[in-house]
Amino acid sequence: DFSSDMTNKINGLRTFLREKVYKHHKVNRMTKKAELVIGHLFDYFMESPNCLPNYWSSFITGDSEKEKAVVICDYIAGMTDSFAIKEHSLLFNLEKQNL
Repeated sequence: DFSSDMTNKINGLRTFLREKVYKHHKVNRMTKKAELVIGHLFDYFMESPNCLPNYWSSFITGDSEKEKAVVICDYIAGMTDSFAIKEHSLLFNLEKQNL
């Protein structure tokens, strides 16, 4: 066990991190944006798996929704943040330069 002094310091640090980092509104906003980007990409590729890159679509061998979902999850999981944002922009931003 830690001493009571050290336990108090640890608890103070935990409180600080929870309030100032983990639950900070800017972190919450970025988390929500990330959820939206990933959700949009997943739904898009589930509806249109033929829009996946050829390498990834080759792993979908049948009509199984579960198989398709696993391949799409693996594809999205391998994306960096910046690539996911770029991909989302290309697919959902209908400005002329993206068509």
